[in-house]
Amino acid sequence: MRGDWDARPRPEAPSKELNQLRKACLALRDEWGKYETRRLAQQRRLEGPDRTSHTILDVISQDLYGPLKSIQQQSQALADQLKAVRREDQQQRVRAIAHARARFVIIDDLTSTSSSKSSPARGRVRAAPGEDE
Repeated sequence: MRGDWDARPRPEAPSKELNQLRKACLALRDEWGKYETRRLAQQRRLEGPDRTSHTILDVISQDLYGPLKSIQQQSQALADQLKAVRREDQQQRVRAIAHARARFVIIDDLTSTSSSKSSPARGRVRAAPGEDE
């Protein structure tokens, strides 16, 4: 133990007062040793469950780190793919709208051409929506 005194027997002190002081110091040392022993035992009892829980949590976190990291990476990849699919889907819808618009312009042109023969006022070709007139 830290601070242990030399256990070798010491000669009696030359005076009665010094001998009493020596006995009191030895008794204090013994009491302090008992106190330290109790304190360390209590500290070990209190730290035991804490150490155990820390050890268990360390093991669990190390065991789960790999799978959780893999799940995180896979979910990020899926999110990126979803964004890309959404962009492609949006582009596909824009193409479909543009194609439908082009069909309507052709139909409008055809109907305006055939109606121009019967009515000169209807024969004007209109610009498709979004185009400058």
